[in-house]
Amino acid sequence: MQETNPSDTPKGRGRMNWHGALRLAFVVSLAIPLGIPLGNCGICTEVPETESPDWEMTIVNPNRYLVGRGVAEGPGGDLFVTGYSYQGETRDMALALRRTEFGNPRWIRHVGMPGLHLEGVALAATPEGGALIFGNAIPGSDFRAESDYFLLMMDGDGNTLWQRRFGGARDDRAVAIAALADGYALLGTTNSTGSGGTDMELIRIGGDGAVRWARTYGGSANDDAADLAVTADGGFAMLGETESFGSGEIDLYLVKAGADGEEEWHQSYGFTNYNFAGALQQTADGGFILAGNVGPAYLVKTSADGSREWEQVLGGNGYYNVRAIASGPDGGFVISGSGNTEGEYFSICSAAFAMEADRDGAHIRTRLFGELDETNSWRMVPVRDGGYVLAGVARGGFMPDDDPEDFQSAVYLAKFRAGGE
Repeated sequence: MQETNPSDTPKGRGRMNWHGALRLAFVVSLAIPLGIPLGNCGICTEVPETESPDWEMTIVNPNRYLVGRGVAEGPGGDLFVTGYSYQGETRDMALALRRTEFGNPRWIRHVGMPGLHLEGVALAATPEGGALIFGNAIPGSDFRAESDYFLLMMDGDGNTLWQRRFGGARDDRAVAIAALADGYALLGTTNSTGSGGTDMELIRIGGDGAVRWARTYGGSANDDAADLAVTADGGFAMLGETESFGSGEIDLYLVKAGADGEEEWHQSYGFTNYNFAGALQQTADGGFILAGNVGPAYLVKTSADGSREWEQVLGGNGYYNVRAIASGPDGGFVISGSGNTEGEYFSICSAAFAMEADRDGAHIRTRLFGELDETNSWRMVPVRDGGYVLAGVARGGFMPDDDPEDFQSAVYLAKFRAGGE
């Protein structure tokens, strides 16, 4: 295990132009991660400024690509982030990061397995103050090779307590994790088992990582997983994309299962063409809110049995890759991801976004974060003080002007609040 010590750079607040103002430091040939305040550097000059987040920052290693994928809040308010790092064609380490609310990372860990490329995809904070990472273990040098699931349990100081690699004979890809009272639930996409093509796979594990049971869901074609929620009755709801059911090429696919993983019902949603799944959440009335995109963002509200109550398309003519949803003020919703559009908020640009909708799915506002045209958001988590934290990746627009070839990509983090004018 390799450890890189964080710097003492203060956290970023607001937006500022910092191009050319920073040189990246090295210690014993290892880069010091830097918490860098970000700004709109004018890449997309026609895009208006948007409200600044509480803070935003990047975690940088100028010799490697760093990518943030999953984020979770620990019981003490710290943030745990997972993802992966690589250099050239070697993607050999999963990335784990612990960040305090008001400072730079406490630690960063790069964790490898011999002969494997590791990708951290999702993680859950543990009651003991550590984190459990769920991700992919890919053999050899081909990133397209068939993958296994992997799990890695860390304590609060980033020390590995145990790790597991498991899966079938073909491809198994990690998607989401949820903490339970006596273990964890894992959601993946598999073509190692199931009804044909790819299927959603739900795996129940104990606190030691031992598999208790696994169930697959889907039909004869491809059915891919997107998100997992633990339901009020102790069961599970899974959102994905289906080619086996529905009326179009690809439809949103909602599966409800009991506490033992046995399917209770499934439903599909969407228009006649391509409908892509992002995230789901159970609502206070026992139904579900589903988020995805049909080009623009797409929201579907269902009853407790999955019957559609309403649907909304938000975002004009843009393309919004929706990856997360959470409850918003006054019974509304906040969705996030990465967008690319020529509409009101982008001018042939891409950026991390947060979009707010009211309880009926009507659009309230959209905000952009990070360097316009250079930032993508993978996941968002609501935090205990009422805000939201995005985790993703920042690319070339953040590089210092004096040595542009050294910079690769960085973990991107931002915290914001919903509501207000």
